[in-house]
Amino acid sequence: MSLASDLRQFTGSDTVYRHALVPNFVYTEGVKYLAKEAEAYWLLDAIASHYFDKKSLRKIEADEAANALAIWTLTRDGEGAVLQCKADTYCPILVEQRIAYTDFPFTELSPCKFYCGWYGEKRLLMLPSEY
Repeated sequence: MSLASDLRQFTGSDTVYRHALVPNFVYTEGVKYLAKEAEAYWLLDAIASHYFDKKSLRKIEADEAANALAIWTLTRDGEGAVLQCKADTYCPILVEQRIAYTDFPFTELSPCKFYCGWYGEKRLLMLPSEY
């Protein structure tokens, strides 16, 4: 099986995991599996950091749709990647971060997409199949 097919098996989560550095940011079992298998905990850190950064957070919260459910996408860019946050696929980019180098498995996951919505008072990062 491939990582992409493994991830499609996550369709909901009874367990959430708290991010170590951003206490109001949690993620699902599927996201944890991806981070572990792809050795990409750095990706969780990158997304979580934008919910901690006041400038990024203001942009996300100012967009009513993105505040309710933001779409985060990681795409290959040469040897690196670009991480973007939008309210929806064809909406303007709210947050963008360029990553100079990554060994993320884009051959299996291109683009890599997450949804981030509310979970009580916390932000919950999930795979599209877990939405």
